[in-house]
Amino acid sequence: MNSSSGTPSKFPDRPDMPGGATAAAAASPLARAAVLALGYFLLALAAQLLSSASQVAMALWPAAGLALAALAVWGWRYWPGLWLGAFATTLLHGAAQGGAALTLTAVLLAALIATGIALQAVLGALLVRRFLHMAEPLARERDALAFLLLGGPLACLVSASVGVPGLYFLGDLSASALV
Repeated sequence: MNSSSGTPSKFPDRPDMPGGATAAAAASPLARAAVLALGYFLLALAAQLLSSASQVAMALWPAAGLALAALAVWGWRYWPGLWLGAFATTLLHGAAQGGAALTLTAVLLAALIATGIALQAVLGALLVRRFLHMAEPLARERDALAFLLLGGPLACLVSASVGVPGLYFLGDLSASALV
């Protein structure tokens, strides 16, 4: 319910939307961040299990869709949960590929890649949020196309722009692989 008009709120558990937050939603940001971290981790793990063992970049990454959706609907303040899930996934993937050695370089690389993933989702969510305020968000073809381009390829440039230089400068990617 929107307290000022007495009408039901379209976004009852979003404090930044008309209608404000319910008591349950206001008390559960940590739970939502944990759900996001676990969901990202499980979806990323499933994608890695379905791909080639030596593959670093994958064409299908459902965890990115979860990250974008969660931050677009719940708000960007849940990025730490996303970062934690991405960090754990990257660290586990690196350990599985390079043996069980947990080095400072591996931790730094996982943190850098997780930062790129979180920045990608935050930017993507900020770019697509304006469509969520519309009565029929994706009813027009132009809006659907803009939503897909802004939340997809454009936002994905952020993670690649952070991850690839990080891989190179931390010695996990050769110069010949950059071309």
